[in-house]
Amino acid sequence: EYVLKCFGVHLEEVELCVRGMNWGEVEFQGPLLCFMADKRPSLEITLNDVSNVTTGKNEVLLQFHQNDSAPVSLMEMRLHVPSATDGEEDNLQAIKDNILAKADIMTGNAISSFGEVQCLTPRGRYTIKAYPTFLEMHGKNI
Repeated sequence: EYVLKCFGVHLEEVELCVRGMNWGEVEFQGPLLCFMADKRPSLEITLNDVSNVTTGKNEVLLQFHQNDSAPVSLMEMRLHVPSATDGEEDNLQAIKDNILAKADIMTGNAISSFGEVQCLTPRGRYTIKAYPTFLEMHGKNI
């Protein structure tokens, strides 16, 4: 009643899945990525916090914006996605496309790009791309 009176928002009670399951379904609800277990939400991720998404063979890798004000923050999360069977669409690509559409991911052309730059720390050869607000380093460590 207090929230309704002061803020004009009606709160509804939602039963969460707290059984510790590590599998379930993925649903997109507005700006949220929801993990459903037993048809109840078990985890919600705000897609505005996602800075990059990539796919591997059977996984989706989510990278998050760094929170400088927190002593500890989640930087990445890997989600295993089972392979599509005959007659099913590719869930891996569908999940990636939904995340890309709703996440806060910087896209576009780099201001400049440097190929095969040798770095001392982290050791290796990297391709470095400069964007207006960040640098991207891609390569293999030696």
